[in-house]
Amino acid sequence: MDKNFGFLGVEAIVFGKGPTFKKIKKEEGQIHVCVNDSINEIDEPDIVVFNDSISLKKIDKNKLKKVKIIVTPYYPHFEQSYRPKSDFTWLNLKELFPELNCLWYPYNLKTSKPVLGIPTFESSITSSNTAVEWCVINGIKKITTYGVGKESGYNVKFTGSVVEGQIKKIRDDIEYRCKINNVELKML
Repeated sequence: MDKNFGFLGVEAIVFGKGPTFKKIKKEEGQIHVCVNDSINEIDEPDIVVFNDSISLKKIDKNKLKKVKIIVTPYYPHFEQSYRPKSDFTWLNLKELFPELNCLWYPYNLKTSKPVLGIPTFESSITSSNTAVEWCVINGIKKITTYGVGKESGYNVKFTGSVVEGQIKKIRDDIEYRCKINNVELKML
């Protein structure tokens, strides 16, 4: 597989958990990037992205077996804390799922001690921002999102909430990141 995982020239469809989440059928030339447990609703997930170890507990393990790449911090946020735990790494998560036949893509969170040899992602807002940043870093030039950065709250399929002020930060970061990298973005 090449350095961009064979995804050059594809459109990334990023599925978040917001009110505008919509399940769509994968078309030729698309990859499906799932944020946290949005993967549970997607038939053909290619990538799952999560910043928090607790997110893994909410993910349907049969869906997880379908992914090609798991994107998670080297030091994921541990349980309910937004702070990484120095003795808990992505390798601890990988050991919990030895049956998974996929690539694990660890990266440095901006909020943790950096590990040499892996990228440090600039965005530390949400896993949705991480998903878009991963796409940009890997040369994807067309991104469409469903359930990301449009409205506060979550779709009825998911639990939790996101306040309006956070939505603006999510949206602004994604729009800025795409603009400076000449990425076509549609946030639906």
